Amino acid sequence: MDEQLATLWSRVRARWACLAGATATVRVDPAVRYQIVEGWGTALAWWGHVVGGWRDATRNAIADLVFSSTSGLGFNVVRYNVGGGDHPTHRHMRPGGDVPGFQPVPGVWDWSADAGQRWMLRAAQARGATIFEAFANSPPYRMTRSQCAAGAEDGGNNLRDEYVDAFAAYLAEVVAHFRNEWGLVFRTVEPLNEPSASNWKCFNSQEGCHVSRDQQNALIARLGAHLAARGLTGTTVAAAAAKELRDRYASTGTPSFRDFAWDVAGAAAVLPLLLRAK
Repeated sequence: MDEQLATLWSRVRARWACLAGATATVRVDPAVRYQIVEGWGTALAWWGHVVGGWRDATRNAIADLVFSSTSGLGFNVVRYNVGGGDHPTHRHMRPGGDVPGFQPVPGVWDWSADAGQRWMLRAAQARGATIFEAFANSPPYRMTRSQCAAGAEDGGNNLRDEYVDAFAAYLAEVVAHFRNEWGLVFRTVEPLNEPSASNWKCFNSQEGCHVSRDQQNALIARLGAHLAARGLTGTTVAAAAAKELRDRYASTGTPSFRDFAWDVAGAAAVLPLLLRAK
């Protein structure tokens, strides 16, 4: 890990030097391998939710174009969006963004939900996809402060503190059901999609949730524990997905998060998506 960070840091310094107008010499040694690319792929948000509900001939043709290695792009990495589910009276989500959750009320599971996206996920698997990640944009609406899965009124924390464990349990139960009932094992489950962003506000057109660092720490710990309790040894925690490096550092830039992330690895490995902050 230290060698990888040193390599990354040298590249960052070289880039900064170029931006500052200084000259830099970069030498590429093809004999030195720094990583192994296992494949490439796509998230099913939110086209899978829509296309998976189309007539059989059309959805199969599109699945071939995306996932077939002989007649299509051959994507073998797939991210599946575990919907939280918005308030049943709300009508503000855009087409495809209204991904239903699997638990409409506490204690009641609806495994027939999200049929379109689940169909596309299985179609990808049938065409050779091998790496799967489950990810969440928001907890179920009832676990939020605003009672809306699109975000808080002010773009701040929307996951209520008393529901951190329940949200972790929700995700773990979904992952367990996919493995036990449908034979699909998620390599990773990612509970935090762009959690440092402040533009997740109620009545937006998609699910989203700002999550503070302290809540991120707690959620990752509880999700790791729930995965372990269900015997999901083939699934680890990935956290936290961010679209910008500054947002990534906002999640992992403090010693408390950094130390915590590696402590929890005994229950379920935490896989930083960009780098481990030093």
